Amino acid sequence: MLESLPIYQNKKSIQREAYNFVMRHIDREEVNNVADIFAGTASLSIPFFRHASQVRLNDKYTFLFYYLAFYTKYLSNDLFIEMEYELEKIKDIELYKGFIYNQYTSGLKKSFFGENDAIKIDSIHKYLNENKDLINKDIFNYIYGNFIYSVYKASNIKNGYFYMKSKDEKPEDNVFKLSGSRPNEYFKNKKIEITNYDYKDFIKIYSGDLLIVDPPIKRRLLNMYYPLERLAKNPYEDIEALNYEDEFSYLGPKYINALQLLISRSSYKYIFLYLDKSVYKSFPKMFFKIFIHHELELDNGYFVLLEKF
Repeated sequence: MLESLPIYQNKKSIQREAYNFVMRHIDREEVNNVADIFAGTASLSIPFFRHASQVRLNDKYTFLFYYLAFYTKYLSNDLFIEMEYELEKIKDIELYKGFIYNQYTSGLKKSFFGENDAIKIDSIHKYLNENKDLINKDIFNYIYGNFIYSVYKASNIKNGYFYMKSKDEKPEDNVFKLSGSRPNEYFKNKKIEITNYDYKDFIKIYSGDLLIVDPPIKRRLLNMYYPLERLAKNPYEDIEALNYEDEFSYLGPKYINALQLLISRSSYKYIFLYLDKSVYKSFPKMFFKIFIHHELELDNGYFVLLEKF
């Protein structure tokens, strides 16, 4: 279905299973307005794009907002040419040593980038934020998401995440490359909105037909992605250490209560949950009986589809 994989994707078999499970219980005509509230890289949402007239992908983390704006955006020929022009200008920017160079080019645990690549990354980070208001919004978001993904690809990482310990003691250098790429045809003529809300704010604002809920597990471990989230912010602003401590940091009563609150206050007719087995076993089963519900057990989790009366 897709020509390239994003930062992290569930296996395509899970995508197919999720789509088939939902569509066994819902008519296609009922799935016009779809949202993914913890979108991440939209790994569960993508199959529903084929016939939904409105798709909203939401994630509270800014680097994922930009990544999704790049990954799912289909640029017209005119915008694509303008985007290539903006990329050409980036080739001649003034070089700058900043956060990535100072924090992530040395040390056994943090040697994520070679020195030359770190300078390029810091320079582009600075340039994009200085010129944000001078670039078409769609093109800026597309380039910034491309930048985030290119940084990820060039990093010396382990198993797809920014672990506190890098993969090799010495990272490769001169592997970072920011270049234009043709948008995937799959997203052509799709009405996709990318949002950047905490889940509590999202459910106050939006309503629709189907809400996809793939809740994070042990969100505190997202400090592995700290360099990407830091690069998604303005380099001139004082940014405190990212706080990942929230309802989804640990599996416990707060986690389960937050999920129940999300489901109860949602204004979507159908809610599709992809739950880790540990989450499913901690969930009060009587809660599901408030709804018309269907379940499917998987090797590592459960699909649950809830329909509000």
